[in-house]
Amino acid sequence: MIAHAAATGAAIHDRLGGAPDYARLVPLLEDPETVRFPVQVVFDAGPLQGEEVAYPLPVDGRAANGYTMYVHPALAGRTTDTVAAILYGLVVVNYGEAATGEVGEAFGAAVLGLDREAYYRTMCRIVDRVLA
Repeated sequence: MIAHAAATGAAIHDRLGGAPDYARLVPLLEDPETVRFPVQVVFDAGPLQGEEVAYPLPVDGRAANGYTMYVHPALAGRTTDTVAAILYGLVVVNYGEAATGEVGEAFGAAVLGLDREAYYRTMCRIVDRVLA
């Protein structure tokens, strides 16, 4: 699954000609070649748990209705961090319960054109900054 997530992320990176900014990411959230179900972004920390800075929940509890990606409001206006956080959460939409942190790292890193360690450090910095 990690290899599949990395390959999917690399294909998105190649299709876009590089890492997406927030404006280029949003249309991808409704593109079935990118995500299994449409995703709408909402800056609201209410549903987030623990160290989550972004997490998708199915609308009305059903994946077929699409997802709402809840993003911590501290990321609003920090578009690079928002993109990284959303990419990490997208694996839940694409892989469901099989999604793991490693799958999120592989996907996010590939979309952004980073190695997994660099993406992991980016996510740690984001979480630390938001939860400080």
